[in-house]
This record gives sequence, C-alpha cells and structure tokens, in this order.
Amino acid sequence: MLFGDKKASKSLEIQGFQGFSASDFTRLKASVGATTNYYMQGEKIFRYSKLSVSNIAYISEGSVYICATDLSGKVVSNEVFKKGDMIGELFGFSPNGFDYTVYAKSDCSVVFFDAGKLLHPCENMCRHHTAFLNELFKIASIRLSAREERLLLLGYKTLREKLSAYLKNQSYLSKSDSFDIPMSQTELASYLFTDRSALARELSLMKSEGRINYKGKHFEILKAE
Repeated sequence: MLFGDKKASKSLEIQGFQGFSASDFTRLKASVGATTNYYMQGEKIFRYSKLSVSNIAYISEGSVYICATDLSGKVVSNEVFKKGDMIGELFGFSPNGFDYTVYAKSDCSVVFFDAGKLLHPCENMCRHHTAFLNELFKIASIRLSAREERLLLLGYKTLREKLSAYLKNQSYLSKSDSFDIPMSQTELASYLFTDRSALARELSLMKSEGRINYKGKHFEILKAE
C-alpha cells in the first residue's frame, strides 16, 4: 500500500533525476512500480509509525517537513526535505519507536517507489533501473554524510561551539568565507537542537564581536574562532 493516494487539484511539473529525459523518467517509474501524488502546502502526506516501510518517497518538486514525535507525544524534530531528497528507512526513518508525520512545506509532488521492486529488479536490469539505483545510493550517501556532520556538531558543549563549527564547515564546502547556508535560521535552530531565540541571540553576539556578518541565509566569517 502506498503512503497516500490523495491528489491536490493544482498540477505541478514533474522533474526526474538529473540527466533523465521525460521519457526516461516515465520508463523508470514503470520499471520500479512508481506512482506520483500532488499535495498542497500544509497538507498531510502520510504518517509513519511502523517498524518497516515498503515504499521510498522521492521529492520531485517542492519541499516537505517531518515531525518526529516521541512516546510522550513531544515533537522532538522538525526536519525539512527538499526537491531531490528521498524519504524512507535509509533517508529519514529508522525503527526507533518514534512516530513520524510528513507534511507539505510548500506545494509539492512526491513520487512513491515500491521498495520490493528495487530489491527484485526487472529481469533485464534495464538502464533506467540501474540509473535509479545509482541515484538512490548517491542520495543515501549524501544523507548519511549530513547525519554524521550533525552528530559531530552535537558533540560540542555550547551553542557557540556548535554554531561556529557549522559555519566553518559551510565555509569549507563553499570554498569561501562568504557563503549561503541551505536553511533558514528557524531550521538551523532545529538542526542544532536549540530554540530560535537562543540562536538569534548568539548570532547577534557573534556579529557584535566582529566575528561574523550575516543577512538572511548569507553569512560571512570575519574572524576565525
């Protein structure tokens, strides 16, 4: 059973993986048993609270966010997944007893792939299936690397240390002291397991000390910690 079959009235353009033509993507979807659903901003896409998942969801347009709720009912994470991301056991869920609810952060389209057909490929192992698996592992690698980075950041004791390490890494990735971060300050606060006001205070303090300059998602490191 798919996560959901509800379709919004607004049509959004489907875009396949990088390097795929529209016809390639159509054959790919047929090869791995995929269906596409459309959702409006704020609409609930699906809820996941089982120990396994039989489908993998690919965000082909727009963005979604996942609310992770612990056994006491407290929301402990609010992670955003954007176009090109995948959701599934390797990409955002694990059998840890948490309850996950996925919502549309913006108008979006989601392609659901049958995980069983991925594990049992078509007899001829068509190039579309092979290309999909390559993309699958590439996205998994990126997602796991991002999780490793987050774990390393959370190893620091203070918010200043976490924030400084995060900005240094973004500077390294962009190969410049002037760069854009891939999330809003609200999302960054959630990423660093702090609240928005605490993050805003720390950023303002670092700016007043002449260590950084920033506006929106754009940052500039002026003085190394």
